[in-house]
Amino acid sequence: MKVCQVINALDRADAVSLFLLETDRMLRALGHETEIYYEFAHRSLASRGRPVAQLPREGGDLVLFHYAGHSRILARVERFHGKRGVVFHNVTPAHFFAGMPETHEFCQRAIDQLPELPALFDFGVGVSAFNVEILKDLGFRQTRVQPIAWETSGLDAATADPSVAARWGD
Repeated sequence: MKVCQVINALDRADAVSLFLLETDRMLRALGHETEIYYEFAHRSLASRGRPVAQLPREGGDLVLFHYAGHSRILARVERFHGKRGVVFHNVTPAHFFAGMPETHEFCQRAIDQLPELPALFDFGVGVSAFNVEILKDLGFRQTRVQPIAWETSGLDAATADPSVAARWGD
């Protein structure tokens, strides 16, 4: 199966981007062919994918669109001829950014865009049961939880900071 993952911004310090990259790694390990498409990418990650303008209408079995904020690229995803799923990472309520007009507007536009999603996607995936309930409330009939994926290799080789261990240890 060929899986195309799409994200607004592929960034090295962003939890949604890291989730997408780990999902990509896991899909490849399972033998799937994968592609990543983005509207914006940090220069250190641009080679990991392609601009969303290159997302083919055909040539893939599934698109997974990672939604965590207002998107200008949903029409591009809608043109994909294959199964389409949205991976919902939640949207921060706009009122948390009352003193930051641009961020407040971005979050509000994302919330206002949510009702459009069920008509564009065949199914919804939430990174938590809470997010799946939001998808169901929006009208998604087919939903599933995919717990947050993250790569843990190397953690067992890390050494604890003795001062942190002393302060927080039992």
